[in-house]
Order: sequence, then C-alpha cells, then structure tokens
Amino acid sequence: MKRITGLVSILIAMGFVVTQAATMYGSFSLQPGAVQEIRIGSTYRILRVCNAIGSAGAILATIGDHEPHALAPGLCADDNGDVIKLQNQTTGVATGTYRPIRSNSVR
Repeated sequence: MKRITGLVSILIAMGFVVTQAATMYGSFSLQPGAVQEIRIGSTYRILRVCNAIGSAGAILATIGDHEPHALAPGLCADDNGDVIKLQNQTTGVATGTYRPIRSNSVR
C-alpha cells in the first residue's frame, strides 16, 4: 500500500511540474485588432516574445510593466515580468511565441 501511495504522489507531482512548465512556454494567434493577456505565473522572469516571420504585420508586446515593444514579423523582445500583453496592429492574423530565457543565454 505504501508503494502505491508513494507512486501516486510522484505521478501527481510530475503532473504539476508539467502543467506549470506548459504555462510558461507557448504560442499565440491573434485576429486583426485582437488583444490577449498571458499570465506566466507569480514569479518575475526574463521573458522573450517573438512575432513569427509569417505574421501579417506588427504586434505590440508589453512584458510586465515595461514599455511596449512594436515587433515586426521575425523580431523578438526580452523583458522582465510575469504577464505578457499582446495586441495585433494589422488587418491580418498575427502569430508568435513566448518563453522564459536565462539571463546568461545567447540572445
């Protein structure tokens, strides 16, 4: 019985870690003029937001409480925060990705 309880505890913990990691990384697709807010968690971290090369045009990306970044297709921005606010400034669909980065990683 102790083995089963221990195994169940480990599986629950692993599921929690996977769920937490899944919310820190992701992609977005914004219809024309759409606004989306993505909450990463309660911990500030260095986040990177990229506008995909195939997007219809620029997006406005605000990370944390910093100044907004106007990102043309293919460009990325890094800033500290726990929330990402995205706004599609085009008449077509804009797509991209977001993820945390390490301060000592290659940018």
